[in-house]
Amino acid sequence: QIDKGNVIVNLGRGEGILPVKEQIPREKFRQGDRVRAFILDVQKSLKGPRVILSRVNNEFLRALFALEVPEIYEKVIEIKAIAREPGERAKIAVYSSDDRIDPVGACVGIKGVRVQSIVRELNNERIDIVPFSSNPEIFVTRALAPAKVVHIEVFDAETKMTVAVEDEKLSLAIGRNGQNARLASKLTGWKVNIMSETEYNDSKRREAELLVPVGQLDGVGAKMSERLAEADIGSVQRLANTSIETLLKIEGLGQKSAEKLLEKAKAFVAQLEADYERRQKEKARQGKA
Repeated sequence: QIDKGNVIVNLGRGEGILPVKEQIPREKFRQGDRVRAFILDVQKSLKGPRVILSRVNNEFLRALFALEVPEIYEKVIEIKAIAREPGERAKIAVYSSDDRIDPVGACVGIKGVRVQSIVRELNNERIDIVPFSSNPEIFVTRALAPAKVVHIEVFDAETKMTVAVEDEKLSLAIGRNGQNARLASKLTGWKVNIMSETEYNDSKRREAELLVPVGQLDGVGAKMSERLAEADIGSVQRLANTSIETLLKIEGLGQKSAEKLLEKAKAFVAQLEADYERRQKEKARQGKA
């Protein structure tokens, strides 16, 4: 039955409810359809247990792979992470401790037969299967495939990466409405900032021209400069991009002083950037003249 968009599923000795928000977008159900779903919750009610079902939960995708791929069911292959936008696209990271097994090939199946049956079950949701790596740089690179990563810069303290891809592959790496980049971030647990190789090289050149040692910032003495350097913050630019949480781990910095320092660094960098832009415009004007 369908009640206000919620699907009531006959479970034999009871009923399950598949609420609207747990349904894959644009999915249609008719009376008599067989429904596969994940048991999300069982709630007590006056009428007896209320079974809440889901088709958008990540665990539903995990269970479908366990049904289709015997190696996952037998725990020879492990699904390490799942990122999903139901009905649109999903990425899963797979791993096997047995070197003789290709985890991606096993999940795809001969001529894609295994993954295709899951795609059909999920209303044609596109599924990318990524080999897992404990090395974050390799993992992020694989998660962004098929775009080829040419440079990668890691900011461990903020679990952030700046990734440069070939110019013509930028839109592929970002995906429609940023979907590929978003899913890669969710899958790996790293904030990923994607730019083209040209943009990256320009920003590096600009950064080198504008780079100011952190000790030159007003209020940063020799001791503080040393402590910041130990936390891998050697320039005012790096300081301006650091989170308050990271600064609070530095000895001698409390909440107020950390906030003040960050504010100063941001204002300093903004002024540097404005001066740089002005100089570039002047150069361009002189070039035209």
